[in-house]
Amino acid sequence: MKTNVFLFTLIFTALLIINCPAQKPISNVCINENLLDFKVNERAGKRFGEKSDVSIASDASGNSVISWTDSRNGDPDIYCQKINAAGDLEGQNILVNDDNKNIHQLSSEIAMLPSGEFIIAWVDYRNLNDSGYNFIYAQVFDQYLNKVGPNFKVNSDSTGTYCSAPSVTLTGKGQFIITWQDYNNGKNSLFAQIINSDGEPVGDNFVVKSSYSYGKPSISSNTANTFIISWIDTRVGPYSSPDVYAQLFSEDGSGTGSMFKVNSDVEGEYLMSTKLSMNASGEFAISYV
Repeated sequence: MKTNVFLFTLIFTALLIINCPAQKPISNVCINENLLDFKVNERAGKRFGEKSDVSIASDASGNSVISWTDSRNGDPDIYCQKINAAGDLEGQNILVNDDNKNIHQLSSEIAMLPSGEFIIAWVDYRNLNDSGYNFIYAQVFDQYLNKVGPNFKVNSDSTGTYCSAPSVTLTGKGQFIITWQDYNNGKNSLFAQIINSDGEPVGDNFVVKSSYSYGKPSISSNTANTFIISWIDTRVGPYSSPDVYAQLFSEDGSGTGSMFKVNSDVEGEYLMSTKLSMNASGEFAISYV
C-alpha cells in the first residue's frame, strides 16, 4: 500500500498567518484559499512505502519542519522536511536516523526553537538484537538543517525496558524536554530529560511518575520555563477505566503542586490518549479521547 505525506492547506495557513487580500478570518484564523495541498515526501526507493506518525513544528519566522515515519527503504525510518515561510520546500527529505541496520524507527515527535534549531525524538529498535529492548533516540538540527552531532539515546536505562510514546517541547531558556513511557520490571513509568540545543543532556533522566501504571504522555511549556505533562493513568486498578492526570513542573524538573485528575466523567469511560498545549502566560488546555 502506498501512502504519502501531505500538508493540508488549513494546517499550513493556521501556522502561517499570511497577509493576503484573499484571506477570510474564521475564528481568528486566516485561511488563504489560493494555497493548495502539496506533497512533502519524495517518492524514492524500490518501495514507496507507507508513511505515518506525522509531527510538525514552526519557528518565529514562519518556517516549519515536518517529521514522519517512512518505509521507502523497506524498513521504517524517520525522515524530515523543512518548509519555508513562503510555503516552499527547502532542500530534500532528510533521513534522520543514522543507523545502518534494517531495523524499525517509529513515532517521531518534533519541537522547534524560535531561532530555528529543532529536535526530533523517536522510538528506536537498533539495539533490539543486542539487548532485546527498544529505546528513545533523538537528533538535534541547527537552523540550516545540519545535524548537531550523531543520534543519541535519551533514556539512561539499558536493560529490561521497553520505551514508547515520546513527546517533546521547548523551554524559554532555549532547551528541549523529552518525556516518554518506560516499561521496566513489569511496570509502566513516565520519565523525562532536559536537552540543550547542542544535544547535550542537562542532568539525568527524572521520574515523572512511577508508582502506578502510566502511558502516552503529552508535554508542553511556556516562556517562564514551567512545563506540564499529562498522561493516561490506571491508578484505580489495572482492570478499571483509565483516567487522565497531569502535573506541573518547574524548569529543573521538580513537581509544582500536586498532580491532578483532568477528566470529570464517571467510571466506565475508557480514555486512550491525551494532548495538551500551554501558552506563554502558563494557561493550558488538555484534550483527551
